[in-house]
Amino acid sequence: MSGVASRILFIVVVIAAVALGAYWLFWPASLPVLDPANRVVHPFGYSLVRPANFEVNIGKGHNRAGDNMVIYDPLHSKPAPSLAAQSIEGEPDWEQIGKRGFKPGGKYKDRDAWIMTGPTGRGRAATWNYRAIVKFGDKWFEIGVADPSYFDIDKSGWRPYFESFEYNPPATQPATTQGE
Repeated sequence: MSGVASRILFIVVVIAAVALGAYWLFWPASLPVLDPANRVVHPFGYSLVRPANFEVNIGKGHNRAGDNMVIYDPLHSKPAPSLAAQSIEGEPDWEQIGKRGFKPGGKYKDRDAWIMTGPTGRGRAATWNYRAIVKFGDKWFEIGVADPSYFDIDKSGWRPYFESFEYNPPATQPATTQGE
């Protein structure tokens, strides 16, 4: 092999190695297998299983949306992949729910549900979402997954986490203050 050909081959091999290293470094890791020991319970009695190494933010205020729980990957910049649940105060406003892209006729854990799948936000804040609005007992909840990358809920590792939602109301509701 001539000197020029071996230099070109060397450059091609170095570029390929750098590209594979960058691909490995920046490619998102797959979600770990669901571990029931990682269940996080909100003070109002609903819960989700969080993926290992994800962090949890629990809100207990009674704002327009009610209380909430967001489980997110701290290793990503905003918007981070996340799993969330929130209670909905009273009967949902179905007209507004429809305007947000939810459609009736879906199922969530064998319950009738309004389902939304698709993008929200724009530019760097855009995420792909899969969400359900469903009633457990006498309370309505919105449960969802959001990821900055397109995903298919049935082909991704999100489905078991999305379906890990449970609601076991406490005997008495914890006290909250406005704006918590």
